[in-house]
Amino acid sequence: MSKKIVAKGALFIYIETLISMGSGYIFWFIMSKISSPEIIGISSTVISLTVIFSTIASIGIPMGVQRFLGKSFSEKNLDVTKKFVKASFILTSFGIIICSIIFIILQSWLYQTFSLDFSLLILSIILITSTTFMTLFRSIVISSLDTKMLPLIMIIGTFVKILLAYALVVNDNGALGIMTGFIFVPILGSILYSIILFKMVKSEKKNSRDNIINYYKDIFVSSLANWIPTIIYTIGSHLGTLLVFGAHGSTEAGIYFIAFSLSMAITALTSSLFTIAYPIQSSMQDGRKRFTWRIIKLSLVISLPFSTCMLFYSKEILSLFGPAYDTGSLTLEILLLSTLPMAITTGINNLAYSYGNYKQVLTIGLSSNIPRTILYFALVPALEGVGAAISYTVGTIIGFIFSLKVSKKNQLTIQWKDVIFTFVIPILILLILNLIKLNFIIAIPVTLISSYLLLIKLNIFNSADVIDLKNLLPNKVSESLSWLVRKIETKKRE
Repeated sequence: MSKKIVAKGALFIYIETLISMGSGYIFWFIMSKISSPEIIGISSTVISLTVIFSTIASIGIPMGVQRFLGKSFSEKNLDVTKKFVKASFILTSFGIIICSIIFIILQSWLYQTFSLDFSLLILSIILITSTTFMTLFRSIVISSLDTKMLPLIMIIGTFVKILLAYALVVNDNGALGIMTGFIFVPILGSILYSIILFKMVKSEKKNSRDNIINYYKDIFVSSLANWIPTIIYTIGSHLGTLLVFGAHGSTEAGIYFIAFSLSMAITALTSSLFTIAYPIQSSMQDGRKRFTWRIIKLSLVISLPFSTCMLFYSKEILSLFGPAYDTGSLTLEILLLSTLPMAITTGINNLAYSYGNYKQVLTIGLSSNIPRTILYFALVPALEGVGAAISYTVGTIIGFIFSLKVSKKNQLTIQWKDVIFTFVIPILILLILNLIKLNFIIAIPVTLISSYLLLIKLNIFNSADVIDLKNLLPNKVSESLSWLVRKIETKKRE
């Protein structure tokens, strides 16, 4: 697999992730301006519910099939690829049908508990179906590294989503309007990704005599290890919104959801790295551990300065959504504390998965998400959104501790000095800027630029990292970054 192909694949995923993160912020910012926290709370609760059901419906296939597709695509074995795609599609379709039936059976309870009427029920089923298929098709496209359409699909989908939701909400359609706009992205994505996949495999006429049952078995076994903890993780993540809604009403749920979405936007900064890294890790014969550490370190370098800035200025950032939302500042601050352990845990989890150590993957998932879910029920009724945030972060930390045991078993070396410096540097810069009372609009970019320059200056991020990361970075980006790092290192030696 050539560097050029991998770099291009990574570049388009980076762009897509940034577009998704930015457009998501814009979407909820606009919705918060033209609707009330109550409407945000209802729609976000329904969305959280559909995310949980979509995860269940997927049966973990999007992640499980990538382990095999990374190799089949790199070997250009389209016959095997076609069989994996077909098997994953059928398994996913079965999961969607079962979840849709369950959703319909629970209609009365859903209405009484979450104000989910028949119109929202139908939209929810459409959202579950389209999201599940889009996630599957997107994961297959990513495995091929032919990702140039990802940003375009995201741009078109989010643009129409914002316009459609805006038009409906200003005409008093409330949560129904937000939901109608929200489902456009997965519907468009499902259609366009399926067309891309059809073009990928349609020219292959060779038909091997492999038993198709083996493909179902391999995918299901691989998916199951990730599916169970992913379900618990998804429930653990989105249960906070549901329980806040049930215990304290839609307004509090809306405030919590905005805070939670902002913290997840930081996670999205690094998700593209781990997404593109996983199929590469799975196809590597050696060097996985070194490659994994480089990805973890880069994810920390990217995310920690951003999360620290948001932590220091949480109230100011939330107040941009409206005066009602700045009460969620403590909730946001607690959620942001999970950024560091989450990045390391995800990297270790990917490494274990690439080795096929499914029990280790299961252990990491269960160790973080079972305590998180239990704590939700204990803390949310009394502490509202703050209780949900504490539950989420504590679960992340427990999972992080277990992941360190897994990293030791896989002989992954974590350079703790680099982790500490990456965490402490932006904090010290922000403390200084706070002392001189610099406005947060200026302080945030100053902190980001200063943090990155200091990390290079202190050799936390150096030319050796750039060399190992060339497989993930586009040519122009890696060359520019290499030049900058070498220049700073040269000045430091002088």
